[in-house]
Amino acid sequence: MIRNIFILLVVICSLFACNEDIVYRAPFEEEFILYSIINADSNLQFVMLKKSFSDKNSNENNYIKDASISLISDNLIEELKDTTINSNDIEADLYYTKNFKPGLGSKIKIRAELKNGKILTSSIIIPKFTSFLIDQFNLIIPPVIEPTFLHISWTLRNPSSKLAFLPRLTINYKIKKNNIETKHSYEIPSEYIKQGNENIPIYPTAIRGQGVVYPERTIETAFEEISKGDTDKSSYTIEYVDFEVFIMEENLTNYSASIQSFKNSYSVKIYEPLISNISNGLGVFGGYVTRGEKVPLDSGFVLSFGYNLEK
Repeated sequence: MIRNIFILLVVICSLFACNEDIVYRAPFEEEFILYSIINADSNLQFVMLKKSFSDKNSNENNYIKDASISLISDNLIEELKDTTINSNDIEADLYYTKNFKPGLGSKIKIRAELKNGKILTSSIIIPKFTSFLIDQFNLIIPPVIEPTFLHISWTLRNPSSKLAFLPRLTINYKIKKNNIETKHSYEIPSEYIKQGNENIPIYPTAIRGQGVVYPERTIETAFEEISKGDTDKSSYTIEYVDFEVFIMEENLTNYSASIQSFKNSYSVKIYEPLISNISNGLGVFGGYVTRGEKVPLDSGFVLSFGYNLEK
């Protein structure tokens, strides 16, 4: 989880750094960028601060250290600590807290004071609803009533306004080689685009509606992809398929729409207009909650690939 959050932070800040409208304003003009996405299901929260120069030839480390950052909700004020995280040979300075879990509908404010006296602020309201329900009709892989598509829909009762939803369907599996077992996951895309011998995944983007469709052939291809190039299919054990919905508040929704989907490696455009809700700076302060459940698997379907199905 920490690795995934770290990668998201780096990707988003890279998108801001690459935007021509932001970078090329005047020689050596500084822009301060704050990025934080509040996960309301967790006590662990992260903030990234960067400065951006219009001189793109600068090799300076643009992460900002020694800032005073606080998250504020109701009567709670939580001061964040700074740390350095390394992942896949990428190093970044982050601020974090392990003690901030807001409730549904909470108003959250962030305040970052830099050493030069500059103060960046923003505020959001965490999504609110009384219940989340997934339609159980035909909820099985492979689908049996409509054999060409898996349609998953959900309902929120008494939701707050201007929400959007980012669905994710994930295969969770284990591989056992030389008596060593490792756990893996693979997100099922909404479709594949063929490029030569490669299947390029296209993932769902944030939507206002409350349903998503996965073609049955796309699901089959995803199951094939997890063992592509490995003839020892029996070393794979499918644990379960998990369906999740990221329920996003307005600011995260707007930002996600502005870049379409940064997870879509095939069609993402890093020069699209970017939306900022940071006062006295640039960046994104947003929030989300996650809901979901496991999707039943037909054993014959799993065994047809040569895999095992965990009981």
